Amino acid sequence: KRYKDETGSSWVELGKMVGIPNGTLSTWVPGTYNSGRIYENHDIPGAVHRFLQSLEEKAELEAAMPSEPDFQMTPSAKRMMTVLAMAHLGDMALISATPGTGKTASVKQYAGTRGQVFVCAMSPATRGVNTMLIAILAAMGERDAKGTPQALSARVRSRVRGAGALVVIDEAQHLSAQALEEIVVTAQRRVQS
Repeated sequence: KRYKDETGSSWVELGKMVGIPNGTLSTWVPGTYNSGRIYENHDIPGAVHRFLQSLEEKAELEAAMPSEPDFQMTPSAKRMMTVLAMAHLGDMALISATPGTGKTASVKQYAGTRGQVFVCAMSPATRGVNTMLIAILAAMGERDAKGTPQALSARVRSRVRGAGALVVIDEAQHLSAQALEEIVVTAQRRVQS
């Protein structure tokens, strides 16, 4: 009960975390479950104990873990930031480097220190033109975007036109050739507008 009060969790959320149906848990805590025979039929006390023990262990691990270092401006990161700044001026740019060289960290740092930067991380699920455009609009704050590829592309262009915005496509290797072509076409139309 104290954990529920401290976290503001619902019985449904707690039931999922503990592994006990929420109706059972919500009546077990005040002692009204099973007409007051709270230790019969289920291992509710054991499940609750294991849950609370796991919370303690997690807190201990989190306290012992080193904190994530702040962003480090390495020579590679400086070059990437320059490329991002040039792209932000209205050009199209490509950053390609081996894994672990700080591409994503540099993009996050750039986006966190500038306005109107929309970062879209692609995945196999966003491979197609439509799904890619929906992901870009989601990064721009438009959740649940729907429509034809033409309509979605027009919405992306209208969001960035005249706004001094930068759209960063991270993990672009997951995109199809058609989706990559759409990015090029959209960028060209934006520059011409």
